Amino acid sequence: MLSLIFLLCMTMGAGAGSALHQGDKLFRHDHVLKIQLRMDRGSFAKLCQQTRTPGHGYAKKIFGPPPASPFTWFRALLTVDEKKIGVVGVRKKGFYGSLSSTRPSLKINTGKFKKGLVLDGIKRLVLNNGKEGPSFLRQCMAYEIFSTVSYPAPRCAFAHVWVNGRDLGLYVLLEHVDKSMLARYFKNPGGALFEGTGSDFRPKWQDTFEPKNKSAKKYLHRLQELTELLQKPDGELLDSLHEFIDLDSFYTFWALESIVGHQDGYNASGNNFFLYLDPDSGLLYFIPWGMDKVMAYADRVVSDSPLTVLTGSVISCRLYAIAKTRNAYIQRLRQLLDEIGTAGEFLARLRAMHKLVIRHMLNSQRDRFKYMYPGLLDFVKNRVRVLRRALKNNEPEPVPRLLAPPLWRIPNSSHMHGPR
Repeated sequence: MLSLIFLLCMTMGAGAGSALHQGDKLFRHDHVLKIQLRMDRGSFAKLCQQTRTPGHGYAKKIFGPPPASPFTWFRALLTVDEKKIGVVGVRKKGFYGSLSSTRPSLKINTGKFKKGLVLDGIKRLVLNNGKEGPSFLRQCMAYEIFSTVSYPAPRCAFAHVWVNGRDLGLYVLLEHVDKSMLARYFKNPGGALFEGTGSDFRPKWQDTFEPKNKSAKKYLHRLQELTELLQKPDGELLDSLHEFIDLDSFYTFWALESIVGHQDGYNASGNNFFLYLDPDSGLLYFIPWGMDKVMAYADRVVSDSPLTVLTGSVISCRLYAIAKTRNAYIQRLRQLLDEIGTAGEFLARLRAMHKLVIRHMLNSQRDRFKYMYPGLLDFVKNRVRVLRRALKNNEPEPVPRLLAPPLWRIPNSSHMHGPR
């Protein structure tokens, strides 16, 4: 069995290999980055108060893309680990569940106001406040598991953040999904990139995919063609699906989301993911995102869903209903359970993270963390064992059902949950 700790040393911060990459100094798991921002006090007050209004445009265009962001960029002087970097762009980020007017999640763009300014080769960073994932460790543990098997995923670490001398406590530091991140996994990182936010391959839903670069706008038709294929009978679907998606990669992505229990990802709910169209192969690859609702319950992920699989998206629902592709998924899940390591190795990594970050938390953060931490420990101790037992016992196969659209895409819905 592969050693999880050895694999993490080899893969975290280095993508598919041990070579050095841009950003390695930032995304370390033996160090909490100290990030200090100095900005006009009025500007920071304005940033904190910016928010989304209920509905925020979705009711008028249910199947359209997310409306324009209500958040604006502000100038700030960035210092990292006592080294002054320069004037950067800072803005608020988040959706309804993660918004905060006191400890906002932030995006940093080093080149927003000064062209060419980078931080260890990285131009963009994401700072998550942990409001929806107060254990903090869940996100990084989940992204590590993807990286353990060299699956394309952003890097994750921790930062202690100050703004104008005010201590905002611990944040999750996340790599922005962009060309520099893609270059660690793909020979050609210049392909089309889309973000999925309450998005899926349903009729009339093609506009829910947000193009993230210039190349993406040219290939929206490719997503429409895949949507049309997924409406066809099983035989036609299997004959042509490999022309659109790297199926081997998708089985890995699907199984890993199931292993970490990603309740708010593509396979559970058609949310929080990126799509990359590799220009060399012409195939689509899924990239995980928004993994704060993970590793919650070792014995279930989504109610009314089987333990070993998530079938809340069009692709996973269709493939699990077909014996050939269902068996391919189960085989990949078994393989990954052998590769990712033992519960003891996971626990060692988790405890090392705990020791690293606990002193950087505010008292309010520490109180919530102490409440959530036992559940995370339980998941790490038991998840692999529970999945193995279910596979051994030939868990009853479900009748896949496709979930209804996200409530925040339904007009007049009072439930506002959704993208980050």
